[in-house]
Amino acid sequence: MLRCGRMPKPFFVLPTAAAPPMAERKLLRGDFFRAAHVEPRYALLDRQGLGRAAGEPALRAFWVRLVLAKMSGMFLFSLAACLGASSSASAAARRDAALCAAITGIASAHYYWISCVRAQRIGYASAFDLPLVAAGAEDAESTTETQRTVGQKLFAQELAVDQLRLTDWISTTTLLSLSLGLLSEEINPKAGEDSLLQSVPLLVLLTPFVCAIGTTSKSFLNDLRPSTSGVSQSPGNWVLGVGCFVVSLALFSVVSADLVLRVGDPTRYAGDAQVTAYSILVAQLLQVGYPLVAAIEAAWLRSIAISEDEYSAALSAFKSICYGCLDTGIKAGLALFAGMRCFS
Repeated sequence: MLRCGRMPKPFFVLPTAAAPPMAERKLLRGDFFRAAHVEPRYALLDRQGLGRAAGEPALRAFWVRLVLAKMSGMFLFSLAACLGASSSASAAARRDAALCAAITGIASAHYYWISCVRAQRIGYASAFDLPLVAAGAEDAESTTETQRTVGQKLFAQELAVDQLRLTDWISTTTLLSLSLGLLSEEINPKAGEDSLLQSVPLLVLLTPFVCAIGTTSKSFLNDLRPSTSGVSQSPGNWVLGVGCFVVSLALFSVVSADLVLRVGDPTRYAGDAQVTAYSILVAQLLQVGYPLVAAIEAAWLRSIAISEDEYSAALSAFKSICYGCLDTGIKAGLALFAGMRCFS
């Protein structure tokens, strides 16, 4: 069980050095970050291992906290909307608010655990007691061995975060498909006849396999990265990894096409039904961003000269921002929409 609150002693702490002259400072290295100018004896940040190279880890941690706050707020809002809906609210509106409360509640719990990983506050396993150093380490003025140590620790930290994301997505995308499918039937009584799958339960059944199959190359094949000595993975591994990604994209295309066909042309609706139709389409089509970010991550890792057991700080920050925006836009946005329906 995850226990947050204990601050373990970090494995590695970057020393705080005097800030370089203004003309020599670099933004991405963290030279302008406020923690770079704080003496170690005064700064809890340095005891957590931030040191000078603090810009990107602070950005990653801030973004996770921001998404956590947004998700938590939408969870409370949709839950309150479900329980305190106006007398004119329909049973379907309450149902949608309840589903969105479940979606944002699960997402909030996982973002809380991710924030614990980012802040080195997971106390149940020492393997995850990792320092928040990673960002800017490639550009920091440090030895090669220090850079490698930072990269390895960030690799372990990113592994923990990615696994939390996976369990979050498998759970929430299933509920998301259920919510969108029911909304489509609400505005279009013939949605089942117009769709590919012709059944909301079948749509919900296929959805979790999109994430489970699509992450095979990440979870089991290390993103098909070559070994530290430069030896590529076997053709069989490539066939398995790429094949699973293609199958996942095919399932995602089927699920997306099914929902798009269920809604049809949103301009044929009027009033609240048209708003609902656009909301369904936006919530589903925005999910294209997830496989796109995964493809960028795989290409990024193969384009930089780091070992298979290291990770890029800049890539970690990029993923945190992109996935945070996608999660907030889709899950929190749908929760806001469902909650407002209960009070209209």
